[in-house]
Amino acid sequence: MLYQRVMRVIRGIIVDQELKPGDQIPTEKQLSQMTGASIITVRRAVSVLVQRGVLTKQQGRGTFVTSPRVVATVGRPGSLRHALESDPTFHQVSTRLLKFEKGPCNEKEAQFLSLQTSAAVWRVSRLRTIDGIPSIIDNAVIPVVLAPTLTKEVLKKGASLADFLEHELGLTEYREDQYLYVTMPTQ
Repeated sequence: MLYQRVMRVIRGIIVDQELKPGDQIPTEKQLSQMTGASIITVRRAVSVLVQRGVLTKQQGRGTFVTSPRVVATVGRPGSLRHALESDPTFHQVSTRLLKFEKGPCNEKEAQFLSLQTSAAVWRVSRLRTIDGIPSIIDNAVIPVVLAPTLTKEVLKKGASLADFLEHELGLTEYREDQYLYVTMPTQ
């Protein structure tokens, strides 16, 4: 959709110009001229970015970059994708597998997972795109002993990792620990 393209342009301006919280973005008229989109389309894109906490509008002053924020239900078991898709401000959520590898866990992972140091784990890294905009990198560490049949092919098909663990392996989450690291994106 056109407004999503305008959203990508705005996010690109923020990244390329290294805008910080409090910095002003171009006016709606300037964005319209830059993108060839109508003012109505630009307003929709800005409105969605305001809803998501990327921008803030100040009456009579303009539109500004906000401080990054994360809204999450910490410790809520289940699929991150399902949680994102249930958010009414997001229209389309997609997942792309970035990394899938097997290796020994480090000391911190061993402590959190109650494993011996160097026990084999799967490391899964996925990019979550919301309305066409790269938004979240999701990293998971899963003990191989719990999911020996997990494969790259299963994850490349877009299968939910939580659903695979539950339905294929009978592993039901009773608790989930989430660690959020918020960083501004770069190219």
